[in-house]
Amino acid sequence: ILLLMIGIAAFSVGIDRIPHWTLAAWLGLTLGGLLALGLFVLLQLRSASPVIDIRLFGNRDFFGFSAVGLLANGAWCGLVLIATLQLQKVLGLSVLDAGFYFLFLSASIAFASFTAPFFERRIGVVRLLRVALFLQTIGIGLLFFIDDLTWLSIGMLVAGFGCSWGWALPQAGAIRSLPREKIGLASGSVLTIMILSGNLVFVLVAMLIDLFPNDSAGEARGIGFAALCVALIALCGLVCTILLLRRLKHA
Repeated sequence: ILLLMIGIAAFSVGIDRIPHWTLAAWLGLTLGGLLALGLFVLLQLRSASPVIDIRLFGNRDFFGFSAVGLLANGAWCGLVLIATLQLQKVLGLSVLDAGFYFLFLSASIAFASFTAPFFERRIGVVRLLRVALFLQTIGIGLLFFIDDLTWLSIGMLVAGFGCSWGWALPQAGAIRSLPREKIGLASGSVLTIMILSGNLVFVLVAMLIDLFPNDSAGEARGIGFAALCVALIALCGLVCTILLLRRLKHA
């Protein structure tokens, strides 16, 4: 666990410092983090009680659901950060007023959570995941193209459905793709991966915004560019559902 924490911390700080440090400094720290993560993987392969069982990813379906979950949760975390910055930094709302607009996101997440079992039975996990990633892409993309309160609210409302389903369904699909005796380990592994993705996207968004001038206009452009990148993350998740989970027609 310590090696995993060191690897993630070094990689995250290296990415975050791209706009501020020399190439040698941030690249060296980033590569050091990747090296630590590589050592973590090797140790997990030899461990009798791994934190993340790397061998599970040899199962194509488990790998596919894990990859989709990583991207979907990363997009959700990116949406929360970007929407907060847009509401307060770009549109000038107070913390309290900005919080009210998050009710659009919360409402759709709650409704989607309630209706997920119904839609899953009707169209299956994979098809519902594709809908989820599509809604995330559209909703977050609106934050890039339009920066007024009405469309931002609509974007959060639309993306909320995808965020809810994109959080729950990859875990359900990953667990179902493995034998019953591996369910506990599979659940812990995919959940760990999804949580870690949120941290990495937070760092990525902060770095992208720092690439732009440190004034109101620069911040607005940086936040918009970060929204575009996060929408592309969701789009990559949608592509993964098509390429990696295409065999699961009846799942």
